[in-house]
Amino acid sequence: PTYQKLMKDRRGQWVDYDKDVKESFLFGIKSGLRQSDIARVKWNMITEQIDNNGELHTYLRIVTQKKHKPALIPLSKKTLGLLPKKRKNSDFVFNLAGSTEQRSQDLKKWLKYGKELFIKDVDINFTYHWTRFTFIQKWMSTFGDARLCAKICGCTINNILGIYSEVTEDEMMNMYKKIETLDKIKMISKSES
Repeated sequence: PTYQKLMKDRRGQWVDYDKDVKESFLFGIKSGLRQSDIARVKWNMITEQIDNNGELHTYLRIVTQKKHKPALIPLSKKTLGLLPKKRKNSDFVFNLAGSTEQRSQDLKKWLKYGKELFIKDVDINFTYHWTRFTFIQKWMSTFGDARLCAKICGCTINNILGIYSEVTEDEMMNMYKKIETLDKIKMISKSES
């Protein structure tokens, strides 16, 4: 049986809404958006732009609700594939509850049913904020550019470095090697130049 069939048999009509909760959660992991911004994403905010090399890229243009700053979020083909189909009666990408509290309860409900039906050891104490945390940690471990990450997420570089980023042992060892290299470089004083 399909996921949809299993859910309908177990929970009735909540299954359609359940799919939006799942898709919005996965979209949060790929975009780094806050849940308040995920709930506000409309189809007309997703735009395409050609870069200097003539390549077409897809972006989400949104003014973040918390900081009131414009964010330009690159969307990969994989991320676009996570989006639901357009609805006839709504411009919104995700059909989510209006309040933060209700969206959080819906996420817990989705995780609880997932735990009961599919994955017994899933942690149901996730919040939408973990999607943002996951995105930032993945970005920083892959690219290490706090400036760009802050721009994409609509927050400060200090938040990226102080709250979301963790320094791994490998990073510390690499930094140690760089410091050793610096120690070997002969410094030229002004009198020598």
